[in-house]
Formats: sequence, structure tokens, C-alpha cells
Amino acid sequence: MAWGGLAYFIREWRTLQLVASFPNLLILPALYFIDESPRWLITKGQHDKAVKVLQKAARWNNSELPSEAELRTLMQEIEEEAKRKRESAPKTTTSTIRKKLSGILSRPLLCSTKRISLITVIMCVDYFVAATVFYGLSLNGTNFSADPFIYMILSGLMEVPAYSVTAPVIQKFGRKKTTVFGFAVTGVAILALAFISEDVVWLVMTFALVGKMLISVAFQTIYVYVNELFPTVVRGEGLGVAFIASKIGSVIAPYITEYLV
Repeated sequence: MAWGGLAYFIREWRTLQLVASFPNLLILPALYFIDESPRWLITKGQHDKAVKVLQKAARWNNSELPSEAELRTLMQEIEEEAKRKRESAPKTTTSTIRKKLSGILSRPLLCSTKRISLITVIMCVDYFVAATVFYGLSLNGTNFSADPFIYMILSGLMEVPAYSVTAPVIQKFGRKKTTVFGFAVTGVAILALAFISEDVVWLVMTFALVGKMLISVAFQTIYVYVNELFPTVVRGEGLGVAFIASKIGSVIAPYITEYLV
């Protein structure tokens, strides 16, 4: 939504990118106010600082900590355990690297069974389609509206209810039904655009925005779905491959809107 408003006042795209990116610099001074990890402080022997951080966290969360003496005893045990692990850890040699690589390669792969292979293919297709449609509808304001700035703002607005209702909807109806419903309604809305005259701008925008809202629901749902479908041993690889498929879809979306719409 902010992009639409910002782009209305800043029409030159390079300047727009710079202005939109500038607030990220505010993160740098903010890092100064973020507390260090208590566990890192403990393993480095900085127990006084760790106690202060834990007391601050307990105060903010209305929680009670053990006495300071108990805390320091626990910290001493954690520090000694960390030292033992560092001392007993094998040194990095060619043989240890080979053992790690053989362990990685011996794990089940995404194509190790028919079921995992099927899940991989389906989730890659889902992510590819969701990203292509999502960014296709987001970047196609010039075709769906007489005012691309208004379309961008409304397009962003459609994501607010989509992301707000996704959690309770998938909790009640499940992942599969929600995903199917989101893709199906989006497909109907997009197909309907082919039969609507461009002169009826309000109707074109309505179907495009409905599609944007429902593809956002589907996109959010498969983010949850993919984590639950892949077995633990290949979940990282499965997520990585699915994300790659989605990024391919998002990369080609601008070309589809430019040359095929």
C-alpha cells in the first residue's frame, strides 16, 4: 500500500528505490540498543552482563527468575559445558570433512521415495504458480486499472484481510481445502478477466483484486503446508527447492505481464 502512495509522488524509479530503501539505515543505530544473547555472554564468561539481560527480559515479560546465586551457578555450569565441548570437538581435517560429507550424502533425498518425490513436485508447482500469479497481479496495474497508483494501494489492501483470516481459516477447514479454494477462486477470477471488456474498469479491478486476495490466502497457506508435508530429515531441502520454484515464478512474472497480457 505504501508503494502506491510513495510512487504517486516520486515518479522516477531510481529515486523511488533510494527513498524506499533509506529507512533501512535506521536499523544500524537500532542494533546498539539490542541486548546480546545471554547464552553467548555466559559462554564468554560475562556473567554480570548476562544476569542484567535476563533480569530485563523477566521484567518485561512479568516473569520471575531464580535467585541470582542460582543463576550464577547455572551460568557456571553452562560455561564449563561449553568449554568441554570446544575442547572435545575434533579438529577440522580432511578425514572429518569427508565424514561430514558422507553423512550428508547418505541422508534420504527428495527423490528417495515416490511419496517424497510426489510432495516435492506438487509443492514446487504450487509455489511456482502462487508466486507467478501473485506478482503478476501485483505488477499489472496498468492493464487492470486506469490509475496504477490506486490499483497498487488497493492491491496491497487486499492482502490485509487475506493474511488476517488465513490462520483461523486453515485451523477450521484444514490446509488442503484452503489451498484448493484459494487457487480455484483465483483461477476463476483471472479467467473471467479475459471475457470482460477493458472499458468496464471497475469490474476488471474487482476481479483482479479478488484474485489478488485469494492468491494471497493460498500463498500463506502453502507456507504452513510445506513445513508439515516434508519429513524432518528432508524438510530443509524441500523448503529450499520450493522457494527456488517460487522465485523462478516471481522472476518471470514481469515478463508475462509485459508481453503476454
